[in-house]
Amino acid sequence: MSSQLRRQRRAIAKQMGYLGRKETFSELLERTKRSGDFGKQLHTLHLEKVMNEQLETERTKKIFKEEAEIELAKFGSHEEEPNIKLNSEAFTFLSDIKASGPEASSLGLEQENNNV
Repeated sequence: MSSQLRRQRRAIAKQMGYLGRKETFSELLERTKRSGDFGKQLHTLHLEKVMNEQLETERTKKIFKEEAEIELAKFGSHEEEPNIKLNSEAFTFLSDIKASGPEASSLGLEQENNNV
């Protein structure tokens, strides 16, 4: 059983080029160097992608902030604030009314009965 698995592993290694050729030390170093360079390229591409994503999100945030500032400047947000305060105070007269709804309606009914 284990010899069969060993044969399969050796066959796979031979297909990949790890077995069957004699490699000098300089060729081994060259292959290792190329492999390391390829790994650095992959890593650099990944870092570039991450940096581009960060720059894009910062750019969209900046654009959104600028658009919001333009909208505030367009509508004059500083002029609207006093109007909002006046509007909130416009209904203060409701708290001054002493007669409630049902009492006022009963007064109206007494006057109608007297007129009949």
